[in-house]
Amino acid sequence: MIPGILTVSASIYLPAVDSFILTANLWVALGTIAGGLLGYLLLLRYVMRGKPQAGLPFLNSGAILGYLVTYLIVYQDIGLSAIGL
Repeated sequence: MIPGILTVSASIYLPAVDSFILTANLWVALGTIAGGLLGYLLLLRYVMRGKPQAGLPFLNSGAILGYLVTYLIVYQDIGLSAIGL
């Protein structure tokens, strides 16, 4: 739930600055999706080894880290605007 909301929020509320191929807000949205998928793959790795885990910490942490990393790459500034303040 949170990765999807964070993705939509990034695509709607971040400034749409021109960037390589897509606008900057769409890059951050794609980075959020990629982070969520990486968290999901890490979760599956644990589950396939027979160690069941709660899924939300992996998915949410991956999405938040993906958001922050791509925000830093695209906008080259981490400030209060990155978290919506």
